[in-house]
Amino acid sequence: MASILRTEKGGYSKADAFRKITEYNILLAEIQNGLSKDEAFDKMRAIKEKPINRVKEGFFSKQGFSVEDTDNYISELENQIIDALSNGDM
Repeated sequence: MASILRTEKGGYSKADAFRKITEYNILLAEIQNGLSKDEAFDKMRAIKEKPINRVKEGFFSKQGFSVEDTDNYISELENQIIDALSNGDM
């Protein structure tokens, strides 16, 4: 995953991004194992609402994940979840 997400000063907190991506991947696995659509949509909504904080900006700012790359990656995961729920499989 780190090769997919570039880093940038003042980007998203790596810990927050990893947390959210991991939660989406766990949800995908749960869907594969028969989680109901209602439960899946509730979990997806809860994950989506969790913020991803940015690292401190400024001259001495830390490196975080690229906001654009992270948003695109999360959008792809959300689409995979919606497709899995629409098709009934992965």
